[in-house]
Amino acid sequence: MIDALLGEPEKAYRELEALSAAEKGHYTPSVGKAWVYGILGDADRFFEWLFRSADERSRSPLEFVSLPIFEKMRADPRFQEYL
Repeated sequence: MIDALLGEPEKAYRELEALSAAEKGHYTPSVGKAWVYGILGDADRFFEWLFRSADERSRSPLEFVSLPIFEKMRADPRFQEYL
């Protein structure tokens, strides 16, 4: 997530790939991936993982509603579907 916040998308995507490979057989909350993809501005993957996190009921949607970093994602019609 830090690499995405620091504006290093290539490194963030590599770390996401490494995380996906490492988590085989282990539970990792989907909300973390939603955060990273949201910060990167990758709307399709953001919503894929956001909907997965909703299915897991792992977190409240408040952070995605209130944090300015997700403002661009809130403009997407899928955000209303998520809520």
